Amino acid sequence: VRRVGLGLVFKEPDGRPGREVVEVKSGSAGEEGLLEKGDRVISIDGTPIANLSNQDLMKAVKDVPDTPALLVVKKRDSTLGHVTLHRKATVDDATAPPSDAPGTSSSAATDQVE
Repeated sequence: VRRVGLGLVFKEPDGRPGREVVEVKSGSAGEEGLLEKGDRVISIDGTPIANLSNQDLMKAVKDVPDTPALLVVKKRDSTLGHVTLHRKATVDDATAPPSDAPGTSSSAATDQVE
């Protein structure tokens, strides 16, 4: 299965600006951009993501491979910055078992919301 995205797993909205990153997939655009668990993505390509539905959030992160995504990120140390990531195409094994973590999407190789 071929997927395009940033390789980030987001927490559900919690009333604070943005969405918390709960996982950064190995080898992903997010990892290359030095995003870490606990960072908060405030916006993607100028669109605030705190109140986006999960479906709209996935649309915001997925696009054509190698296209840039401009993120406003609040790091765990409270610094605010801009990060440009290039969406990556990934291939995952369609026979891989789904994640058994509660509230996660079944695809381990794409952007998710938990």
